[in-house]
Amino acid sequence: MTDERWSLAGGEALLLLRVVIANGGFEEYWRFHVHREYQRTHATRYREQLDLAA
Repeated sequence: MTDERWSLAGGEALLLLRVVIANGGFEEYWRFHVHREYQRTHATRYREQLDLAA
């Protein structure tokens, strides 16, 4: 990754990901990430429709 330019937020995210990988926690982190992304993109978007159907 030489000659790469990162924003402060992007660089911090990359460093945190490298720590997770180095500590052997990537699989657990990825499951957490997928679940949170689902919540962010699907569950909150369709929550009102589900409440009306119930």
